[in-house]
Amino acid sequence: PYRGSWLDFEFDPKDNLYVRIDRRRKLPSTIILRALGKSTEEILDTFFEKVNFEVKDQTLMMELVPDRLRGETATFDIEANGTVYVEKGRRVTARHIRQLEKEGVDQIEVPVEYIVAKCRQKITSMKRLARSSLQRTRKSALKHWLSYLKLATSS
Repeated sequence: PYRGSWLDFEFDPKDNLYVRIDRRRKLPSTIILRALGKSTEEILDTFFEKVNFEVKDQTLMMELVPDRLRGETATFDIEANGTVYVEKGRRVTARHIRQLEKEGVDQIEVPVEYIVAKCRQKITSMKRLARSSLQRTRKSALKHWLSYLKLATSS
């Protein structure tokens, strides 16, 4: 088109997503998303997958999403219906996933330590991402990242 503004989306070497309006200054892409009326929660829902947990009879159950587990090293025995499918310390393979799906397993029991470790990893990576981003952006982006980190650490 010959009329109107152009939006160019690009990634930097650290996989941060930026937008340029008419090939001018590089801005964090969240500024455009917020201008379109998206809240922080909606942005997170769009770009990140959620893991659902449920408390049943004093145990913590995690929704089984096979593709998310594939390739990970099990930090606990993955068992369901009294059968151990993956032993602690072993890598989860496609064969393990097929077995779980074949048995109709939709939730697995997880220790509390698993959730604590996952949350720590996520918060640490978000803080690292925020630090690298903060060095390159201006005050408006600083406020955005600080509110994002407050939201992430409060949950």
